[in-house]
Amino acid sequence: MWASQSIRRKLERGAGRHRINLARRPVDAVLDRLKLVGVTVTDDDATAWLAEQWTRNEMVLKARQVHRAAGMYGDAYLLVWPSEADDGQVDIFYDSPLTTRVF
Repeated sequence: MWASQSIRRKLERGAGRHRINLARRPVDAVLDRLKLVGVTVTDDDATAWLAEQWTRNEMVLKARQVHRAAGMYGDAYLLVWPSEADDGQVDIFYDSPLTTRVF
């Protein structure tokens, strides 16, 4: 619905030149207030292992990107694979929901 045909035509002509992502503002507002305290399980050894993997994979840096994608697109993906070193470690990779789907 448009207030008038004149406004509709003007907006249609200028749509390609002015890309303003208004949806990003509320996502960023929520993201700025989000505080991830930690991930724990009932077993202390498992909690320590999770903390080690979190640090090893630099998830402090990746978490914001993952949470932003989840807010913008409704989902985001972290793939967890055993490390190539075969030392009981895992590698965590972020995959964009624009290129990944889980069925």
